[in-house]
Amino acid sequence: MLEEASPLLARHLPALLNVLHDVGWDRFDIVYPPTGLKLLTVDLPREEIFSVADEEAFRTRGEDYFIRQELPRFGDLKECLITSTSLPLENQKEVQQTLREMYRITHNGRRLLKERYLAIDTNVAYLRFPSRFFPYPYAPKRFATAEDYKWVVSGVVWREVDSAIQEKYSPRDIEKLKRRGRKGPYFDSLINASTKRSRRAKAALWELNYIRSSLNGFRVGGEAYERDKEARDIQIARDYSMFSRERDVDVLLLTADRDMEYHASTEGLPTLLLKIPHEVTGRMRCSFRAISNLLCDLAETLAFVRLEGPGITIMGEWAGKDLKEQERETLLLLPESRDGRQAVKRCTQEIGISERVVEMLRSGGE
Repeated sequence: MLEEASPLLARHLPALLNVLHDVGWDRFDIVYPPTGLKLLTVDLPREEIFSVADEEAFRTRGEDYFIRQELPRFGDLKECLITSTSLPLENQKEVQQTLREMYRITHNGRRLLKERYLAIDTNVAYLRFPSRFFPYPYAPKRFATAEDYKWVVSGVVWREVDSAIQEKYSPRDIEKLKRRGRKGPYFDSLINASTKRSRRAKAALWELNYIRSSLNGFRVGGEAYERDKEARDIQIARDYSMFSRERDVDVLLLTADRDMEYHASTEGLPTLLLKIPHEVTGRMRCSFRAISNLLCDLAETLAFVRLEGPGITIMGEWAGKDLKEQERETLLLLPESRDGRQAVKRCTQEIGISERVVEMLRSGGE
């Protein structure tokens, strides 16, 4: 199956969507191919998502714990809608306003009495907030980017994410999944590949590396690592509080955990709570960028999703996927129809032309 697949970087997914739009695939369903579960429908011209599967569609009655964890769950779909920015936070405007005010204070041309930093809780890495929430408008026709802020990450956050990357599928696991699946040899491509928990953690680790390498973020504390989650939360808050005092800087902690607000308050640390929406209903207006992010996140979380109609399966996990491919957010496109093969071929050609033009411009047009 993998020998027929074509690699594609996640940042090139908009090119695939443009090709599909050009050849007439303006609307298509996204399904989980092993079971045929329809997840949602995409309308490219309207830049909308609708017909999102409800919680009942994901129920797996009578299945054992392993199957319930590895097959798609409603929480997986909801998280991908949020991480892709297709589904806004419940307090999206409040979050933007707080960050907008912080931006204005740090970019008003005056010398600050104290530098200001954004710190993140572990759940914020899983939400992919630093790389996905930005840029956002802070004034008419002006945008703030993640690079406009200073970032700091507790070592406990790093260790929480890293410790979740340890589980792989055994041949026995694959056989159990194959008995549950009804269509195609998809699960065979996952022998010795990462489980869903590990895949989600790898995406969060990508986010932490983005903060460290692209945003020049600090890593602080984290020498002690507790088994108890609440103890780790307390340590995270203490790490940021100590960083604030020792460097004489202001730190704002981003978290999606209400309990973390209490731990941070005890340490005298201000927080900005990212409120997760409770419901996923109706049509969602979202950009090509958000739809591209959604396809990437669904593929990486569920291992594969299929664009029904065009007949293209996007794979986010497979046996032998290496660190470099993970760091570059490499996906595999598996065309399973004539239209799908033509679309993938055209997409690959257009990306190749675009990259050659960029390379020529970088080298001075030679």
